Amino acid sequence: MIDYKYILIVDNNEPSNFLHSDAVRDSFPNSEIISYTNSTVFTIACLAHSEWFENETLLLLDSNMPINFGYDVLEEIEEEIDDLDHLSVLMVTSSNLKRDVERAVRFSSIKGYVGKLLGEAKMRVQLANS
Repeated sequence: MIDYKYILIVDNNEPSNFLHSDAVRDSFPNSEIISYTNSTVFTIACLAHSEWFENETLLLLDSNMPINFGYDVLEEIEEEIDDLDHLSVLMVTSSNLKRDVERAVRFSSIKGYVGKLLGEAKMRVQLANS
């Protein structure tokens, strides 16, 4: 499994962020974990922190947030940042709609699509299959 320098968690639900942080902390104890509950603030932070994308980075991204959908956030990041070769994205959602899964496969950085709440086992399976 890849050793991620940064793990970014974006979910508008603070308890979900806490649980996801625990799951990744157990699997990646040497990674810096950074979480956001606001997708707009996260997108702005991405532009200010280019080092996130110069190193192996895992993004756990909620697909359904009140301000922007996760896919919209990812599109904006791809438009603004040239090199995302080190970015791996797991879409984390409570949705099982076919259109959401179909939309996810259009992004090369998306390595998996997992249901909430993300546990360590679910995360490991998705990352191992990417």
